[in-house]
Amino acid sequence: MKLEEQNTSLELSKELKEAGYKQEGIWWWKSDEGESYLVYFNSRYRFSKGKILAVAPTVAELGEALRNFEKSDWRHKIIYEGTMTIYKNYDTRGIRKEIEADTEANARAKMWLYLKRKGLLKNQ
Repeated sequence: MKLEEQNTSLELSKELKEAGYKQEGIWWWKSDEGESYLVYFNSRYRFSKGKILAVAPTVAELGEALRNFEKSDWRHKIIYEGTMTIYKNYDTRGIRKEIEADTEANARAKMWLYLKRKGLLKNQ
């Protein structure tokens, strides 16, 4: 998986920030002279000129953020890269929500946003 596929897009990172996603992580979106790029938390570039825009959560960090959801009676799974499904029951009568995105990180971010807006995330 390429680095740019392991982090959320700039647009989704901004949406996550607005929705209350914790601004903690190892990768961040930064803007300098009109260009946006990813910087590592402890790199010298993070502290150089420019503006920090938002955390760019990784697939693993979003997996941790979705754990509060998993503790409920709902579950989620990744069917194939870039598609994520949540379901309440295993049978066809169960409640199901499918989210598609171009990368797994973006699919997880969209799922977090959906669950947050529906009030299904605990303690977030």
